[in-house]
Amino acid sequence: MKIYNDKICKSTFKCQDLDTFNKENLSSTYPKNFLKELFDTDKKEIIHRDNENSILIKIIKD
Repeated sequence: MKIYNDKICKSTFKCQDLDTFNKENLSSTYPKNFLKELFDTDKKEIIHRDNENSILIKIIKD
Protein backbone atom coordinates (compact mmCIF):
# COMPACT_ATOMS: atom_id res chain seq x y z
CA MET A 1 0.00 0.00 0.00
CA LYS A 2 1.29 3.44 -0.90
CA ILE A 3 -0.09 6.59 0.71
CA TYR A 4 0.14 9.90 -1.10
CA ASN A 5 -1.20 13.36 -0.27
CA ASP A 6 -4.23 12.90 -2.50
CA LYS A 7 -4.73 9.13 -2.90
CA ILE A 8 -4.03 5.69 -1.50
CA CYS A 9 -2.98 2.82 -3.75
CA LYS A 10 -3.67 -0.70 -2.53
CA SER A 11 -1.92 -2.22 -5.53
CA THR A 12 -0.13 -1.05 -8.63
CA PHE A 13 -3.37 -0.72 -10.58
CA LYS A 14 -5.88 0.29 -7.91
CA CYS A 15 -5.81 3.78 -6.40
CA GLN A 16 -8.58 5.66 -4.64
CA ASP A 17 -8.97 9.23 -3.54
CA LEU A 18 -8.73 9.64 0.22
CA ASP A 19 -12.44 10.20 0.83
CA THR A 20 -13.39 7.04 -1.05
CA PHE A 21 -10.75 4.99 0.75
CA ASN A 22 -11.99 6.18 4.14
CA LYS A 23 -15.61 5.50 3.25
CA GLU A 24 -14.92 1.97 1.96
CA ASN A 25 -12.28 0.87 4.47
CA LEU A 26 -12.59 3.00 7.60
CA SER A 27 -15.41 5.45 8.15
CA SER A 28 -16.71 8.40 6.14
CA THR A 29 -16.44 10.47 9.34
CA TYR A 30 -12.63 10.29 9.29
CA PRO A 31 -10.73 13.34 8.03
CA LYS A 32 -9.45 13.09 4.48
CA ASN A 33 -5.77 12.86 5.46
CA PHE A 34 -6.29 10.63 8.54
CA LEU A 35 -4.31 7.59 7.40
CA LYS A 36 -1.42 9.60 5.97
CA GLU A 37 -1.04 11.55 9.20
CA LEU A 38 -1.13 8.31 11.18
CA PHE A 39 1.72 6.83 9.13
CA ASP A 40 3.69 10.09 9.08
CA THR A 41 4.04 10.30 12.86
CA ASP A 42 7.48 9.66 14.35
CA LYS A 43 6.23 7.14 16.90
CA LYS A 44 7.51 3.58 16.56
CA GLU A 45 4.19 2.10 17.66
CA ILE A 46 0.82 3.62 16.81
CA ILE A 47 -2.48 2.26 18.05
CA HIS A 48 -5.79 3.78 16.96
CA ARG A 49 -8.98 2.38 18.47
CA ASP A 50 -12.36 3.42 17.18
CA ASN A 51 -14.94 1.49 19.17
CA GLU A 52 -17.86 3.24 17.50
CA ASN A 53 -16.89 1.92 14.06
CA SER A 54 -15.17 -1.27 15.31
CA ILE A 55 -11.81 -0.26 13.88
CA LEU A 56 -8.39 -1.06 15.30
CA ILE A 57 -5.28 0.15 13.52
CA LYS A 58 -1.93 -0.95 14.89
CA ILE A 59 1.29 0.16 13.22
CA ILE A 60 4.72 -0.99 14.32
CA LYS A 61 7.67 0.62 12.56
CA ASP A 62 11.19 -0.83 12.45
